[in-house]
Amino acid sequence: MAESPRKIVRFSLDLDIEQKNFLKLFATNNDIQAAVVLRALIYCLETDVKLANQVLDAIFIEPEIEEED
Repeated sequence: MAESPRKIVRFSLDLDIEQKNFLKLFATNNDIQAAVVLRALIYCLETDVKLANQVLDAIFIEPEIEEED
């Protein structure tokens, strides 16, 4: 039995202007929507332990990537 497609829901994300511009340019240069890029990145986090650990390192080691209060 084939899996049914995942239901798409809206998710809001605050980015600084440089990140937003980078994402939009990346998507435009590759003729895809920015949301597709973000969904692919999340898929990679779900399936790639090494990448997931790199993201965690960026969050907890890199001082410029911090949550806003």
